[in-house]
Amino acid sequence: MAIDLGDAPVGTPPTLGQQAQMRAALGITAGATGPTGATGAQGATGPAGVGVTGATGATGPTGPTGAASAVAGPTGPTGPAGDAGATGPTGAASNVPGPTGPTGAASNVPGPTGPTGAASTVPGPTGPTGPAGPWTQITQSAYDALSPPDAGTLYVIVG
Repeated sequence: MAIDLGDAPVGTPPTLGQQAQMRAALGITAGATGPTGATGAQGATGPAGVGVTGATGATGPTGPTGAASAVAGPTGPTGPAGDAGATGPTGAASNVPGPTGPTGAASNVPGPTGPTGAASTVPGPTGPTGPAGPWTQITQSAYDALSPPDAGTLYVIVG
């Protein structure tokens, strides 16, 4: 008798369907069920599960107001300014002069000319050099280098 196990490699156990086919071909039938065996020992406790946190409940009602405090609270804001009162009476006369008043406004009317100052014994600074005269003293080579010479200037050639 031959039983075809298909193209399974040697050493591969037959599938449940192939096992049933072999029993039927060999005339093997299942026998009576035997007695139930003893219960095995209880296994170890598994790891603790991770629970899901429930939703947060609603906020409760506001509690009662506390008793008055012996400690003063912060100062409130300054109130609005009041109206200015009436002007008081003029004070008694004094021999002490008051402060100098402010400078008056500018005027378009010139004031009087002041006195002439005293003569100075210290000479003033030397003034700037004046403009060139009607002629210029120059060497021949400097004159030749002018391009062009000024027609309004008299050149005096020296050396």
